[in-house]
Amino acid sequence: MPRTYCSNCNRPSTNCLCPYITKQITSFPIVICQHPDESTHPFTTSRIADLGATSVQCSIGLDIDEQSIKGLFQYQRASSVALLYTNHSYGQHESFVIDFEQPPKPLADAFTKFTETVDGLIVLDGTWRNTREIMLRNAWLTELPTLTLTGLPKSLYSIRKTSKESVVSTLEAVACVLAFTDSDFNVNTFQAPLRALVELQKNYQSN
Repeated sequence: MPRTYCSNCNRPSTNCLCPYITKQITSFPIVICQHPDESTHPFTTSRIADLGATSVQCSIGLDIDEQSIKGLFQYQRASSVALLYTNHSYGQHESFVIDFEQPPKPLADAFTKFTETVDGLIVLDGTWRNTREIMLRNAWLTELPTLTLTGLPKSLYSIRKTSKESVVSTLEAVACVLAFTDSDFNVNTFQAPLRALVELQKNYQSN
């Protein structure tokens, strides 16, 4: 019999993550621009990030229409958008670097400074090669202010291998931002489906 999939989380029905997903009401707009190759990866986290917060949306495509994406932000009354990306040299842009290894008060102050200038965030989802391809094909992204997160906590995403150090999943990166932009946001609740995904895969590998 062909494998069936959940129409909500897009996971195989036998490993549906919906029981672990609780949608939280959030206010800071985030649009995840996902590379098409990433959308079919079995361990992708963008869909569950979309399902876990009201202000998060996921758009799949290699060529990203600037007006369509800005329209998604305007719908949420966001007009000054930044790109979550390692600081690049493609064009002239303002950059924000927030270090999670600094004490709580300076960390909170850094996010306050960021949100005084920016009221929406684009997150690119895919491998480093995927996200570079998106950047090269969509020149308008290079003009946006950038947000770089450093010193992040160790990732839960142990089932996906990478040669890069201190890399977190898209869901975890979004959680790091919403934890400071939305005071009622619960990181543990948001990351529950990721923890379930990791455990399901580990159990599968051990059998």
